[in-house]
Order: sequence, then C-alpha cells, then structure tokens
Amino acid sequence: MKKVIFTIFVVMALLPYQLATAQMDSYLVFDATNQESYAEVGVLDQLNYSAFTVELWVNIQNFEGDNYFVANEGWDNGEQGFVFRTSEDGDRRAPRFSIGTATGWVAIDGPDDLVLDTWTHLAAVVNGLDLSLYVNGDLVSSKTLVGLPNVSQQVLIFGEGSMWTNRRMSGFLADCRIWNVARTEQQIADNKDAYLTTADAELLANWKMDEGSGSTIADFADNYPGTLNSGVAWATTTSIGGSAESRINAEAIFSASSSELIVSNYENKAAEFNVFNALGQVVYSGLIDPASQKSINASSFSAGFYVVVFDFGHKQFPVKFIKR
Repeated sequence: MKKVIFTIFVVMALLPYQLATAQMDSYLVFDATNQESYAEVGVLDQLNYSAFTVELWVNIQNFEGDNYFVANEGWDNGEQGFVFRTSEDGDRRAPRFSIGTATGWVAIDGPDDLVLDTWTHLAAVVNGLDLSLYVNGDLVSSKTLVGLPNVSQQVLIFGEGSMWTNRRMSGFLADCRIWNVARTEQQIADNKDAYLTTADAELLANWKMDEGSGSTIADFADNYPGTLNSGVAWATTTSIGGSAESRINAEAIFSASSSELIVSNYENKAAEFNVFNALGQVVYSGLIDPASQKSINASSFSAGFYVVVFDFGHKQFPVKFIKR
C-alpha cells in the first residue's frame, strides 16, 4: 500500500494542479459546534524547543471560529508551548503560528489568502530566535524572537486549544509531523507531499491520520499515539472538497473487464476533467454533465497510475485510479 501512495506522489509532483488531496487515504473531520471534537496526544516531553518544525495538511470549512489546528499552549509559570491556527485578525483567512517565550507570546501570520474547501500545507520552524512560516512549501513570513521559547507541560491537542478551550476548528486535518530540528525551506518543499516510510531520527512524531476508523491515531515515530474524542469523525479522499458530512463529489473507476474508465459526477453542475498519466501528461480530456456518469475507452492507456482532475470552476477535485 505504501508503494502505491508513494507512486501517486510522483504523479502529483508533475501535475499543474495542487493535488494534495490525493495524498491521504483518509483524514480527520473536526466540527467546531461539537464540544467533543478534538484529539488528545499527551505532553511532548521530548520536544527540542530551541529548534523544531511543525507541519500539517489542513482543509478549512469555516473561517468564523478560531480554528486551532494543533496546540500545546499554556501559561503556568509564563507563556509556553505553541499554537497553529488561523489568525484572529482581519477576516481570519491567514495562518498563524504562536510561540510562548520568556518575553511573552510571539505570533507570526501568513497572507490572508487561505481558501475554504482546499487542502493547504502549513509549516512553522523555530530555530533559536528565528521563527518562520511556510505555506505550500514557500516561505511567507519570518520573525526574530526576543526571548527563547518556553517548554510546555500541557498535552498536545488537535482541533482545539490545550488550555484556551472553545477554540475548536471546522475542517479537516491530515499528516501532521513534528521534527526535533529546524527543517529547511528545501526540505519542507521537497517532502510535503511525501508519505513517510522511514522514521528519521529527527522525526519526533508523525500522525498520518490515515487509519480511517477507530478512536486512536498512531504515531509513525512510535512516541506519542493519540486518542480521538467522540466529536471527531473519519473521512476518505472521495469526500475531500465536500462538507463535513463526507459528501462524494466525483469518482473515477477503471473496469478491467471492459477496459473502460467510468467517471461519475455527483455535483449539480457540469465539470471539465483531465486524465493525467504518471508523467503528468494529459491522456484524455472531456466534459461531464451534472449528476451523470460517463464511460471512456481506456484500452490505449498504458498500465499504471493515473489522476483524474475534475474542474468545477470554483475548485478542482482529483481522484486517482490504477490500470493494471
């Protein structure tokens, strides 16, 4: 299974679309209206606060709330820990990373251009007194701290504040990683789409959030497994781009018996779609009507991995399939 996902990443890297959605087999759904919608990990007692990196994939469904993605903030004996969230300023469409230091809280904001219903990769890097914020692998903001970060004794929480409660997020999370080192811009850009198959010594934790069911999330680094509260739900890639109710937008299924590609559109509007091969080349283009299904002769397609990108105008929706 891991080899399959890795191959899809190669495809994605070559496509002219942001296909982060194809990287997750499943992900977590958080509902800000539900007080039990959060996941708890525990105290990061091995975190190197003088140099560390936090990165994750997030898909925001509502900008009105505080949208705490991940946090272990506290204020016992001074401000401590960190918070990754949307900004509380302006229209809240900017990512914000805050860190508790010896001189108080320091926040760094990205641009106000996060988009609803869209998967975005966010990363924050602490390197001594240097604080950096990345969006989709690009450095968007940097700041110099006056005091060094303070160690937090609070548990790490996904989807809610650790001590500042009622900060719940509305949206989806997947593949969160914390590194005990300051990752470079090149490392972040080159590996944000990768599905880790080796636990590097510098990797403190990696919650892939791809179990798809159950009440726990594993830590690939085997340090900090997490527990889901009752208000957190699982969803699959077929529902990315839909609501928290896990609505399917489109499907692409290859039928080996007839050598046909069956594409289905469950939206109430027509969509253009392109089929990309493993080299990122378009091998088929078409249009599918609202709430309809279409069969494509795929006998000329070589065996391998493909991604179908449905374009609904306001959003693109990718679906992967395999021709064996």
